[in-house]
Amino acid sequence: VRTAMVIGALATLATLPFAIVFGILAGYYKGWVDDAIQYLYTVLSSIPSVLLIAAFVLMIQVFVDKNPQLFETGLERADIRLFLLSVILGVTGWATLARLLRAETLKLAELDYVQAARLRGERSPYIMFSEILPNVLSPVVVEFTVRLGYAIFAVATLTFIGFGVQPPSPDWAAQINQYYT
Repeated sequence: VRTAMVIGALATLATLPFAIVFGILAGYYKGWVDDAIQYLYTVLSSIPSVLLIAAFVLMIQVFVDKNPQLFETGLERADIRLFLLSVILGVTGWATLARLLRAETLKLAELDYVQAARLRGERSPYIMFSEILPNVLSPVVVEFTVRLGYAIFAVATLTFIGFGVQPPSPDWAAQINQYYT
């Protein structure tokens, strides 16, 4: 359980900065910034996530296997794999939340208190992160809990097919895979 929760929490925490920054930027600036960010997360969403994650995990395994001098023990190799798996899950999973935050920011940017901040002469970064960010945190909290479950499920799936958690680290999916093979 510990392995799944650690990977799930790290992957979800890695998702949040990308989603928050890109979602708020796209909704606030609109125009070409919005178009570029929408294009980026549309391309990312069009690739099946399990295949993308599996490809990155294989690249990490090849790197770790070809550079054993960088890691003193097998446990260090397993830990770096788990950490990088969490980062990969986070980097590839931000598109849905960014799309949601973009829509919320588009709505909030037209409200009176944001318009008042603009009229006061506040800078755009201040408006985005002092006026808009606190008001989009409730969907972020909800998405965090949903993402946590998704990340745990994704790690279990990847581990079951042999791309996730490696044997020195305990994991339920690895135990199930070992039992059935």
